[in-house]
Amino acid sequence: KEALKKKTRGARPRRFQPWAWALLGPMVTFFVVYSLLLGEIFDPDFTNCVVGYWPAYVSPFFFYGATTLYMARRNIAEGARMLEAGIEPVAGDIVWSRKSAGMLVPAAVGAGAAAGLLGIGGGMILGPIFVALDFQPQVGTATTGFMILFTAMGGTVKYLTIGKLSWQMFLWFAAVGAVGGQTGQRLPRGGLPREGGGA
Repeated sequence: KEALKKKTRGARPRRFQPWAWALLGPMVTFFVVYSLLLGEIFDPDFTNCVVGYWPAYVSPFFFYGATTLYMARRNIAEGARMLEAGIEPVAGDIVWSRKSAGMLVPAAVGAGAAAGLLGIGGGMILGPIFVALDFQPQVGTATTGFMILFTAMGGTVKYLTIGKLSWQMFLWFAAVGAVGGQTGQRLPRGGLPREGGGA
């Protein structure tokens, strides 16, 4: 059992796992190609009157649905391996099981649907759910913040493809956002410990 514990812990030291980036890359690529295709960039005649339009239109449901199910199964298996190895979860960590996956997967789908239909951030929905599941605040904040990157990118790509946003404005806002995000991350980190507060 000690060897299994050591092996399981040894597989989790890196902050950004290569397999996660290997999965994230195709997801982002799919979205960009999908936006360009439906934005009639590849083919100006690719409208909703073309036979292949509607299968392409609904393809994200199948692609991202399969990705979500794969990740749920993977996380459940990893959670079972950790329990088998005797590794106790830290307070506030996600304890992956069929029950937690059964709660989080519909919540993620609902957050995405609400963000798309209502124009709100998915974090407004997932944030309270994370609190109810006893997540550490830092984990919930980091997760919802990471989601914003892709929600914002989705809207940006859409506006670029339909010609409602110029490349000059896109580059300007991207640069200002990057500087503001880095400033907002680093200033509190340096200031709070001096004041005796927690981050």
